Amino acid sequence: MKMKKNFISTTLIFSICAILLFFTQPPVSLSPSSWKLLIIFIGTIAAIIFTSASMELIVLMSLAISVVTKTLTINEALFGFGTPIVIFVVFAFFISRAVISTSIGKRAAFFFISKLGGSLTGISYGLILTELFVAPVTPSATARGGGIVYPIAQALIDKYEHNSNNRNVSKYLVQLCFHVNVITSAMFITAMAGNPLIVNLAQSIGVNITWTSWALAAFVPGIISLLILPTILQFLIKPYISDVKSASRLAQEELAKMGKIRTNEKIVLCTLVFLVTFWILSDVIGIGHATTAILGFLILVLTGVMSMEDAGSCSIAWRTFIWFGGFIAMSDALSSKGVTPWIGGIFSDFFSSQQTQFAIPLLLLVFFYMHYFFASITVYSSIMYTTFALALIKVGLNPFIACIILSFFANLSACLTHYGISSAPIFFSSGVVSAGNWWKNGFIISLAHILVWSSVGYVWWHIIGYI
Repeated sequence: MKMKKNFISTTLIFSICAILLFFTQPPVSLSPSSWKLLIIFIGTIAAIIFTSASMELIVLMSLAISVVTKTLTINEALFGFGTPIVIFVVFAFFISRAVISTSIGKRAAFFFISKLGGSLTGISYGLILTELFVAPVTPSATARGGGIVYPIAQALIDKYEHNSNNRNVSKYLVQLCFHVNVITSAMFITAMAGNPLIVNLAQSIGVNITWTSWALAAFVPGIISLLILPTILQFLIKPYISDVKSASRLAQEELAKMGKIRTNEKIVLCTLVFLVTFWILSDVIGIGHATTAILGFLILVLTGVMSMEDAGSCSIAWRTFIWFGGFIAMSDALSSKGVTPWIGGIFSDFFSSQQTQFAIPLLLLVFFYMHYFFASITVYSSIMYTTFALALIKVGLNPFIACIILSFFANLSACLTHYGISSAPIFFSSGVVSAGNWWKNGFIISLAHILVWSSVGYVWWHIIGYI
């Protein structure tokens, strides 16, 4: 029944696009082929938003329609699947599977909490450090939040819930884990599956963002956001734990059950160090990010930590390969056929009538809060990113700064709702925070993000020479 409903709804959307194409003429600035591609892309986004069909299926349908209608050649439609950025993401997913299966992330969480769990703030920073530990090599916010951090938080919740003297602990920990997940997603290209797409969109307008330049730009504002987050949430939620040191005891007990660190965990830990080091030094040593990811995967396979069968059964990696490769192909075609510059020109003309000191913050605020209307960072970025980047550049903002701050805002704005990032439903499904309170807390935290990343971040980017 669900498959039939998906087929009908998706077919209906693309049929509407076909009718629209038949009864409209392309603008003077666009060729018929470019106009046709734009309408197919609009249909793709509409199908992703308004149907429950999987993203990879819809993207594959769009590519097929593009080829059959002679909008794209088969080589243009398959272009994205061979790009280094797509290969990079797929192998990063393989590596993240080893991080989860060996429980090195779980061990790190209990270690941090055992050392810092003497206070509620200490517990918070223990969970934050766990996210920071696994974020650079876990391109799935869902896997990181739902598979590693949230189970640890749930264990703490179970520990405290039986005591009636404790207050709002579950609300606090669920919100903390969610917002930390959002912030760390903004700090590394490899921390969220949509980030490499953003990098590709920036590249399409002539701005090169590397793993190192992204991580360095995000470092100071990201750390400050993480440091102040517990204070903001404690003010909003007002949690109370009567026996806070029991968290440290629980962590010590869990570490004792896990025993000494195993050989496989040591190999994964060394591999993570290797990956981050080579990604940071990629420009110096001349080894690209995708090549490093492949080497890291080979280390894990050759040492027996994981097998080729594990990679073959990693469905999230292959599903991402399909939709991500398809999006890369379509975004590249939209740019090369003049569609993206045309849309960006219309948008920037509208805002260029404003004075620069008003136009730039206005554009950034509109971009940030438009996330209320999207349930996916990937879809949100694919629609909004290039248009706003071109508009910001046209009104005078440094091209790299325009692209990098939009990259961060695309992730950080997911804090607003209980559906703005793929990991959000996992935390919201706990049922301890109402939608109204989720949105209220998210809005207040969004103000802190905008303040920190646009002020402290801007000063930091001056210091490191990005401006």
